[in-house]
Amino acid sequence: MYLMRFWRRVVSSSNRSHLILSLLLVIALIPAASLAYLQYRSLSNLRQQTRQTVIDTLKQGLVGTRVKAETDFLDWPRMALLGDDYHDWLEKGDAALLHHLSEVSRRICPHLSLFFAYQLNEKGEAPKVWIFRPSSVVRFMSPSEHDSAEPAIRALAPQLAFERHFATFYTDIDGEKHQVFAHLADFHTTDERTKNLHGKAYGYYGFAIPARTLAVNYFPKLLREHLPHMAKLLAADADIAGWVVDENDKVVSSTQTSKQASFAVEEPLPRGVLPGWKLRAGFTGLDLDRMDNSAFLRGLGLSLGIVGLLLFAIVSIGVTASRAMNLSRAKSEFVASVSHELKTPLALIHGYVETLHSNRLRSAEQREDYFRIAEAEVLRLSAMIDRILESSKIEAGIKSYSPELTDVTAVVDETVMHFSYELEKGGVTLVRDEMETHLIARVDPESLSQAVLNLLSNAVKYSGRDGRIELRVHRQGDEIAVSITDSGIGIPKDEQAHIFRKFYRVNSGAAAQRSGAGLGLALVRHFAEAHGGSVTVESEPGRGSTFTLLLPCVSEKPVDVHA
Repeated sequence: MYLMRFWRRVVSSSNRSHLILSLLLVIALIPAASLAYLQYRSLSNLRQQTRQTVIDTLKQGLVGTRVKAETDFLDWPRMALLGDDYHDWLEKGDAALLHHLSEVSRRICPHLSLFFAYQLNEKGEAPKVWIFRPSSVVRFMSPSEHDSAEPAIRALAPQLAFERHFATFYTDIDGEKHQVFAHLADFHTTDERTKNLHGKAYGYYGFAIPARTLAVNYFPKLLREHLPHMAKLLAADADIAGWVVDENDKVVSSTQTSKQASFAVEEPLPRGVLPGWKLRAGFTGLDLDRMDNSAFLRGLGLSLGIVGLLLFAIVSIGVTASRAMNLSRAKSEFVASVSHELKTPLALIHGYVETLHSNRLRSAEQREDYFRIAEAEVLRLSAMIDRILESSKIEAGIKSYSPELTDVTAVVDETVMHFSYELEKGGVTLVRDEMETHLIARVDPESLSQAVLNLLSNAVKYSGRDGRIELRVHRQGDEIAVSITDSGIGIPKDEQAHIFRKFYRVNSGAAAQRSGAGLGLALVRHFAEAHGGSVTVESEPGRGSTFTLLLPCVSEKPVDVHA
């Protein structure tokens, strides 16, 4: 129901500017809403792409770490253990040369904890084992006799029987997990006497690295080298972190140990090395979901802000255009109304003057009545011209007042006395309901009289013949209230906020049929506000209106307004 009433008001001929403004808003909202939706989709896709790019970049860092580890795990045993001379040393069981080989292995792989050599015995004796460990005193390998790792080294023989050349094992040594790299030594001969031994294994040798040593000393360094640097994309206190996780899913080491971190991606270690262990990468000091949402909301907020500014600009243009149209229409109506208002008294004056000039009146009393009417119409024209001039001064910003201590009741009484002819002509009865005396305000007395005159003129205009006007002048707190109540047609509630605007006239019901320029109430409000007061209205359609002019009261003795 409300929408139907609103639509009737919008499409009415008197509210074409509202229709234009509404259409402009609709036209603006469609592309603005489309832009906002497209921007939302674009930001959503960008957020997903950015997140996937970050994850892919981290994944590439882990893959790079894994590939480098695979390369090292292949190179270490090949560089340290591969060589025909080494085979001869093991075949001959030369402890000194094997010691030298352990030094070579340590230089190539500084992480090892022991070097071993295992020699099979063809004579049925127990295989011989040599173990060398890094010295705790000097940076050299030292032979270790009756080493506790010997049983674990001997236990590798059955597994090596099924391997060729290089092999890796993940096994316990001294109660700790080790990664073992071993090289199978076999006969390579073309001698007719020993060709039946060609390819037959006679031992193996290699080295072992503690799993924890790889996790703590080797992999974190690789992770730092291969994980990307995204400082520009992350928060100030955030960073990329990498973790090494064992087969029990327990974190053994991390590149960032002092910060809380969120896991993002993982990559298994190279096949055959630390089986079940994984590399992980993520962020420290940062929640990736929160970062995504924050960036998304910032982008969306910026986009909505731009759309909002666009809508605001369009609405502002529409409102300005609507106001310009209203002002243009009001000025057109003003010109038409003023023309009518001027034409009517001029026609009356012309008729009465023509009658007097033709000397067709027989009695002096009739001539006096005609002169009085013509004079009243002249005064009416003068008052109308004065209102137009006052409005022009206000619009140009050159309107000035001459405030002085003024007895408000006395000025109102004098104004009513001069207005008596209009009351009589309009057939309206004026009742002084309450007239307190000696109410002093610092105002321009002539402008006060004109303001009261404008309110009385409106009351007569909208009350009609046999109407009634009540006039009150009384103290209301710290203000003087001049109230004029008519028995006229009243003003709709939604129009009351606009009637004090210049050129505005109520365009509904019987009010639209009354002539006027729409200047009187605007002049009253300007006068009141210029003197620190205000003007209010209380009205209901069909029950009349009460206009109250409020002026600040001063506590000084009264003055004679006629002086």
